[in-house]
Amino acid sequence: MSILPMLLLLAATAQNDPEPSGLPEPGQATTQQSGPGLWIGGISFGREDVAAATQDFDSYTAVPIVVLTLSETGHAKFARAQEGRLHQVIEISLDGEVIASPILAEPIEGRQIMISGSFTVAEATRLAERLMRLPTPR
Repeated sequence: MSILPMLLLLAATAQNDPEPSGLPEPGQATTQQSGPGLWIGGISFGREDVAAATQDFDSYTAVPIVVLTLSETGHAKFARAQEGRLHQVIEISLDGEVIASPILAEPIEGRQIMISGSFTVAEATRLAERLMRLPTPR
């Protein structure tokens, strides 16, 4: 499966996280660095924001990945998370644990996000399953 554009992981350049910018106005979405649930770029994503999460393989490298498909509300939140962050880190965390610190290589306009790292097939499968069990934010 080819998912372009994609988040490009450049972990070596992600040592100093930039200050958040372009986040939603108060009341539009919950923002913080991390906490329970899924956080992308400091914005909370709940079950209603995720249409699907599946384990797959990168079409270029054949390494295990997780493909996160966003709902309409999730897509809108992700668009806001990208604002002003081109070539900057957009941290992805789940339940307080950073699962990826990718650099936004180019704006992602579609609803699919490829999460890659040094996952085994079992780890990518478990991550996809966890993403499908997200709680709905309060």
